[in-house]
Amino acid sequence: MNTMSLVIAGRFRSLIGKLEPRPGEIDIYESHRRSATIRLNKAFGIRLVPTIGSYKRGSAIRRFSDIDLMPVFPVASIRRGSDWKTSTTVLDQTRDQLRDRYTDTNVGRDNQAIVIRFRDGQHPVDVTPAVYTGPGLNNYPIYAIPDGDGWWKNSSPHIHNKFINDQNASSGGKLRNVVKLVKFWRYCRTPHIPINSFHVELLLAQERTCIGAKSYARCLTETLQLLADRQCRALRDPLGISGYVKAANTSFKRDHALRAIEASLNHAYRALNAEDDGGLHEATRQREIVFNGYFMGAAYPS
Repeated sequence: MNTMSLVIAGRFRSLIGKLEPRPGEIDIYESHRRSATIRLNKAFGIRLVPTIGSYKRGSAIRRFSDIDLMPVFPVASIRRGSDWKTSTTVLDQTRDQLRDRYTDTNVGRDNQAIVIRFRDGQHPVDVTPAVYTGPGLNNYPIYAIPDGDGWWKNSSPHIHNKFINDQNASSGGKLRNVVKLVKFWRYCRTPHIPINSFHVELLLAQERTCIGAKSYARCLTETLQLLADRQCRALRDPLGISGYVKAANTSFKRDHALRAIEASLNHAYRALNAEDDGGLHEATRQREIVFNGYFMGAAYPS
């Protein structure tokens, strides 16, 4: 590796280090998890509220990543007679209970989760109701969670996490860090890029994009290229559990994400070409365009 490549690699490592959640943030999230668990247990008899998502997989970034909770409801509380309640009904009931707990906080509902947003705009909590439906692949538990259309779909966070973590280990830890870079990129842009990070993690794990002797600069560029080549289409779950995992929740958001990906990809390739030509200044300038002026870490986007 030549001197310039070492400099670029060092800048990426420095940026990745700055993305790590601070201990204080983790303490805040743990406090939120405990208080939400107490309320849900009181209202629905829920005892199991596992943390899922990026904090569990180690791909969270400071300030922007939320904590994802998956309260496992007793089957009796999901049923109305012999039929299941709609996921919309369960989401509304969950929202109402959490509103009673967080009276001075914005507690809303999206298609699949309850979102708790606190006054400082940071440390949001997503609460996704679930019910255990039985063992699945390698006896990992399968849960039904809201599908976004009022009904339920299968999910198995534990086996998905293992799949992604195994591929991360095979990449020498690069997969997880490239996901962090993609998350940071999406929050550097104005407005933020509406791309689903779980989609990105599954895609990189399936395609083994980060495997081999590749720099972070190369892995990030190849990730953007992969998303562009696929036109941000939904990904068929490589484990065959959750159907399709969307890159964005709506066609409008998908189009927005794709335009941003294609624009950033152009500058990412220009940066790689500049590195090949020995142009450190130009390579850095192009990366600053990709990260909207935040590549060198002079500030952190708000």
